[in-house]
Amino acid sequence: MYYKKSFIFDLDETIRVSTNDYWLPKKNFVDKMLKIPEIKQKFHYEKILEIINKISSTRVKGGEIFGMTFDALYFNCQRFPSSLQITYTFLCKEAGIEPNEKLLKKLYAIGMKAFDKKQYKNDFMHGAKETLDFLLEKDCNLILLTKGDKTVQKNKINALNLNKWFEKMYIVEDKDKKTFEELIIDLELETEKTYSVGNSFSSDIKPALEAGIGGIEIPFVTWEFERKEDKKTREIKKEFLKKYNNRYFLINLV
Repeated sequence: MYYKKSFIFDLDETIRVSTNDYWLPKKNFVDKMLKIPEIKQKFHYEKILEIINKISSTRVKGGEIFGMTFDALYFNCQRFPSSLQITYTFLCKEAGIEPNEKLLKKLYAIGMKAFDKKQYKNDFMHGAKETLDFLLEKDCNLILLTKGDKTVQKNKINALNLNKWFEKMYIVEDKDKKTFEELIIDLELETEKTYSVGNSFSSDIKPALEAGIGGIEIPFVTWEFERKEDKKTREIKKEFLKKYNNRYFLINLV
């Protein structure tokens, strides 16, 4: 079938809002921590939240933080609930108390609520459905490329009925240049007519441009892992805007 253009869409923070998935479990976790006198005496709400975010984001690709070394878990759904357990154990150590085994189990259950299928149905980003409808009407080829836990991402896809817009949908562990190159070959995409659309420069835009297709970045204030845009990253983004000036589009919706 002939397509005028092909668009490879990201899912979370591009088509749907996922940051809200974690807000309530994090709040419940912090509330429980502040009910423990020794922890409350040593840590305030914002500091506990900061520790959760740093531990959870570090465990995506692995690394060291707070004297602990972690292997890469990427977006396995066990990473977040077990990060709450690790954070609790760390807080206990800093406060000079022993962790409670029953509470550890409760914290894991709290973390798993971030993946409750019920919350996915009405989480479309503002204007997302209208944009997808418009592109289909213009005979564009829409492809979904999302990274994350396969079961979790499938639940989101089904809840949002994304097969209405996307004939091809892919769930990957991570996105890099090779991911996009393989997709281009498998689907026989025309690079000059293909664009990757997403909120993350490092995941959705940079590897897509390096693979020879265009990039449309729609920034969104997201979680710790994707928010790490240091001075070096900002410089790389400036270079890419110059190098791919007719293929890289940065869209601010604010």
